[in-house]
Order: sequence, then structure tokens, then C-alpha cells
Amino acid sequence: MAAIPREEIRFKINPKLGSLGPQLQYSKIMDLVLDKANREIMLPVIQRSVTIASRTTKELILKDYALESDNNTITRSAHLMVGTLAGSLAHVTCKEPLRVALYSNLRNLIQNLMSGSETIEQLIHTLINDNL
Repeated sequence: MAAIPREEIRFKINPKLGSLGPQLQYSKIMDLVLDKANREIMLPVIQRSVTIASRTTKELILKDYALESDNNTITRSAHLMVGTLAGSLAHVTCKEPLRVALYSNLRNLIQNLMSGSETIEQLIHTLINDNL
């Protein structure tokens, strides 16, 4: 699975977070947490999405291109359709599990760095809502 290049990931860090506790390196924390959540969530979601999209595309292509004689047109259309369907399905399918994984991983990491459960909850919700 190709990863998103690290230099292209930009996290939104709310300026109000400085008042919630010591100045933690929020971008580094989010980078670690997102990487772990991606490893936990993305591969199964992508595999399932590609499988569903492939089967759906096969049926649609067979129906819609039954009279098409040009195999290149059929192949090009199938590749475009399966990629689009898989991407959309993965996006919809992974959003909530990704939110849960980010919450869990952030909680585990931040609890080791800070005290005060109300402050931790506020920090976690702000980081997740601003970046997901």
C-alpha cells in the first residue's frame, strides 16, 4: 500500500490548545497517531473496497458494454470505474473507524504525557475534529 508522503501531511493545530496544558508537539503526536491508525484501519478497508468495487464493476461493464467491440475501451472504462468506486467506498467506510482509532491512540499517548481527564478529552476532541 502506497503511503502518503510525510511532507504532504499538514495538521491543523488550534492555537487554543496551548492553554490546555504544556506545549506538546501536537503535529508529531498527530503524525504518530495517524500512522498507527492507518496501519490498523486502512489495509482491511481498502482490500474490502477493492473487492466490492471489482465485483460491481464486472457486472456493470458486462451489462453496459455488452455491444462494445473495442476491448481497449472496455478495459479503460473498467479501470476508471473500479478505481473511482473503490476510492469512494473506502472513504465512506473508513471515516468512523479511523475516528475511533485516532481517539483511542491519542488517548493512550496523551495520557502518558498529561494529567487531567477533562483536559485530555478536550484536547483529543479538538485535534480529531480539526484534522479529520
